[in-house]
Amino acid sequence: MNERNEPHNPHEPDTMNEPLVDLMDPAVLARCAADDDLTDDQREALERVIVERPEIEQQIAFERELRRSVGRVMSAQGAPEVVRQQIREAIAAEPLTAGNRVETRRRSFWSRPVVQYAVAASMLLLAAAFLIPTSPLSPFQPTVSSPWGATAQASLISHLESEHERCAEFQEYFQRKLRVREVSEARAAAGEMLGSEPVELKLSEAGYEFVGLGACALPGPGRSVHLMYRAADGKHPPVSLFVQEDLDSVELSEQSCYCVAPEAPGREPVFCWRRDGLLYFLVSPSERAGADLRRAIGAPSAEVLVQAL
Repeated sequence: MNERNEPHNPHEPDTMNEPLVDLMDPAVLARCAADDDLTDDQREALERVIVERPEIEQQIAFERELRRSVGRVMSAQGAPEVVRQQIREAIAAEPLTAGNRVETRRRSFWSRPVVQYAVAASMLLLAAAFLIPTSPLSPFQPTVSSPWGATAQASLISHLESEHERCAEFQEYFQRKLRVREVSEARAAAGEMLGSEPVELKLSEAGYEFVGLGACALPGPGRSVHLMYRAADGKHPPVSLFVQEDLDSVELSEQSCYCVAPEAPGREPVFCWRRDGLLYFLVSPSERAGADLRRAIGAPSAEVLVQAL
């Protein structure tokens, strides 16, 4: 008997005796890292695990790529309305209730024509999401395959987005990471961290004010820094500019600016270009703002869209 003097249902899982999840388990740490949901203690634990098991980084990259792929499919254009209506009618014909949920464990349940039809229709809906293409960001043409490769691109973009979002909260993480606060000191400080000075870092003509700079650790070879800017009118989200030492580890034309389109709703596009021995990555809240900022920084005018993973 349980605490409410009710008989135990043998079909219900026994959650009272389930073991607690070890939040420092390497597998748990990898999943949390892929979700960008690590606590400070978990982040330190993960760094120690990576030293002992470098393959964990590949697992994290795979998990991130999987999440992006699912997000891309789920945000794609849906199947035609006629297919959706047929699915709704099939489900409504035999709803799953508390009374028949045990039946779903029996082969006979899945042999019913209405159930088979609902399953087939659902699979068609999922296939349609894969097959019906979405429109690329305009005016970025033509499209090119990923210069980084699928796994490296997923890891890089996830890191850029995560660092941007955490610093954009302007809380403790921002205070700790971006310690150079004067724009007059930013270019020299960046040059000291990178080994060569980047282009002029004032973006006031584009309507953005410098708020901080600090070293960061972008995936791939080469030292890197993170600069953050805030809209002068306070009406637009902040933007991040990452600059990385260019060690010729990726094939990018110096005449092109590459746009990596967001693969999930609510994400920002990432723009990348190569110039004078440095790689630039701009995380911008919109195409329009991004265009103004790219012109102010001196990005190449020829623009191409990186194919989705």
